[in-house]
Amino acid sequence: MLKVDKAGDVLIIKALNKSDSLIKEYVWSDVGRDFILTSQNKNLSLKTQNLYWTGVTSRFALRNDLRTLKDITEYDYTAGLNTGISYMDKLTLTLGAEYSLKNKSAYLNLELNCRLFR
Repeated sequence: MLKVDKAGDVLIIKALNKSDSLIKEYVWSDVGRDFILTSQNKNLSLKTQNLYWTGVTSRFALRNDLRTLKDITEYDYTAGLNTGISYMDKLTLTLGAEYSLKNKSAYLNLELNCRLFR
Protein backbone atom coordinates (compact mmCIF):
# COMPACT_ATOMS: atom_id res chain seq x y z
CA MET A 1 0.00 0.00 0.00
CA LEU A 2 1.30 3.43 -0.93
CA LYS A 3 -1.49 5.64 0.42
CA VAL A 4 -4.55 5.14 2.63
CA ASP A 5 -7.17 7.91 2.67
CA LYS A 6 -10.49 7.76 4.55
CA ALA A 7 -12.95 10.64 4.43
CA GLY A 8 -16.34 10.03 6.04
CA ASP A 9 -17.41 6.56 4.95
CA VAL A 10 -15.25 6.41 1.77
CA LEU A 11 -11.91 4.57 1.83
CA ILE A 12 -9.39 5.02 -0.99
CA ILE A 13 -6.26 2.86 -1.18
CA LYS A 14 -3.44 3.29 -3.66
CA ALA A 15 -1.29 0.18 -3.85
CA LEU A 16 1.62 -1.11 -5.90
CA ASN A 17 1.39 -4.63 -7.29
CA LYS A 18 5.03 -5.84 -7.31
CA SER A 19 4.38 -8.73 -9.70
CA ASP A 20 3.34 -6.49 -12.62
CA SER A 21 4.57 -3.06 -11.33
CA LEU A 22 1.08 -1.54 -11.60
CA ILE A 23 -0.32 1.07 -9.24
CA LYS A 24 -3.98 0.36 -8.55
CA GLU A 25 -6.61 2.45 -6.81
CA TYR A 26 -9.23 0.70 -4.68
CA VAL A 27 -12.34 2.60 -3.56
CA TRP A 28 -14.88 1.39 -0.99
CA SER A 29 -17.94 3.23 0.30
CA ASP A 30 -19.95 2.63 3.50
CA VAL A 31 -16.78 1.92 5.49
CA GLY A 32 -17.26 2.25 9.25
CA ARG A 33 -14.88 3.60 11.87
CA ASP A 34 -13.29 0.18 12.46
CA PHE A 35 -12.03 -1.89 9.57
CA ILE A 36 -9.41 -4.49 8.62
CA LEU A 37 -7.66 -4.29 5.26
CA THR A 38 -5.73 -7.38 4.17
CA SER A 39 -3.40 -7.89 1.23
CA GLN A 40 -4.28 -10.88 -0.95
CA ASN A 41 -2.76 -12.27 -4.12
CA LYS A 42 -3.02 -9.29 -6.56
CA ASN A 43 -5.91 -7.82 -4.56
CA LEU A 44 -7.02 -6.26 -1.25
CA SER A 45 -9.78 -7.49 1.06
CA LEU A 46 -11.79 -5.20 3.36
CA LYS A 47 -13.87 -6.14 6.40
CA THR A 48 -15.69 -3.27 8.10
CA GLN A 49 -17.81 -2.86 11.20
CA ASN A 50 -20.93 -0.77 10.61
CA LEU A 51 -22.94 -1.29 13.82
CA TYR A 52 -21.70 0.27 17.03
CA TRP A 53 -22.94 0.27 20.61
CA THR A 54 -23.36 3.87 21.74
CA GLY A 55 -22.46 3.11 25.34
CA VAL A 56 -24.45 4.34 28.33
CA THR A 57 -25.05 8.06 28.75
CA SER A 58 -26.68 10.01 31.54
CA ARG A 59 -28.96 12.92 30.82
CA PHE A 60 -30.59 15.84 32.58
CA ALA A 61 -33.21 17.98 30.85
CA LEU A 62 -35.37 21.02 31.50
CA ARG A 63 -38.70 21.10 29.70
CA ASN A 64 -41.23 23.86 29.24
CA ASP A 65 -44.30 24.33 27.08
CA LEU A 66 -43.35 26.67 24.21
CA ARG A 67 -46.90 28.02 24.00
CA THR A 68 -46.80 29.51 27.49
CA LEU A 69 -43.06 29.90 28.22
CA LYS A 70 -43.59 29.89 31.95
CA ASP A 71 -40.84 30.96 34.31
CA ILE A 72 -38.12 28.54 35.30
CA THR A 73 -39.96 27.44 38.45
CA GLU A 74 -42.60 25.86 36.20
CA TYR A 75 -40.12 23.79 34.18
CA ASP A 76 -40.22 20.01 34.33
CA TYR A 77 -36.83 18.59 35.34
CA THR A 78 -35.96 15.07 34.16
CA ALA A 79 -32.95 12.81 34.69
CA GLY A 80 -32.22 9.49 33.02
CA LEU A 81 -29.97 6.99 31.29
CA ASN A 82 -29.71 6.07 27.57
CA THR A 83 -28.08 3.33 25.52
CA GLY A 84 -28.42 2.25 21.93
CA ILE A 85 -26.91 1.11 18.66
CA SER A 86 -25.74 3.16 15.71
CA TYR A 87 -25.41 2.23 12.05
CA MET A 88 -22.44 4.05 10.48
CA ASP A 89 -23.04 7.02 12.84
CA LYS A 90 -25.96 7.91 10.54
CA LEU A 91 -28.94 6.05 12.03
CA THR A 92 -29.21 5.55 15.79
CA LEU A 93 -31.75 3.57 17.83
CA THR A 94 -31.76 4.68 21.47
CA LEU A 95 -33.50 3.16 24.50
CA GLY A 96 -33.73 5.27 27.64
CA ALA A 97 -35.28 5.50 31.06
CA GLU A 98 -36.19 8.90 32.48
CA TYR A 99 -37.57 10.20 35.76
CA SER A 100 -39.46 13.50 36.14
CA LEU A 101 -38.39 15.24 39.34
CA LYS A 102 -41.42 17.53 39.23
CA ASN A 103 -44.16 15.01 38.39
CA LYS A 104 -42.51 12.07 40.20
CA SER A 105 -43.16 9.91 37.11
CA ALA A 106 -40.90 7.44 35.29
CA TYR A 107 -40.81 7.11 31.50
CA LEU A 108 -39.35 4.68 29.00
CA ASN A 109 -38.13 6.25 25.74
CA LEU A 110 -37.40 4.63 22.39
CA GLU A 111 -35.96 6.97 19.73
CA LEU A 112 -34.84 6.58 16.15
CA ASN A 113 -32.53 9.39 15.01
CA CYS A 114 -31.17 10.02 11.51
CA ARG A 115 -28.21 12.35 10.92
CA LEU A 116 -29.19 14.79 8.17
CA PHE A 117 -25.75 16.29 7.52
CA ARG A 118 -22.29 16.40 9.05
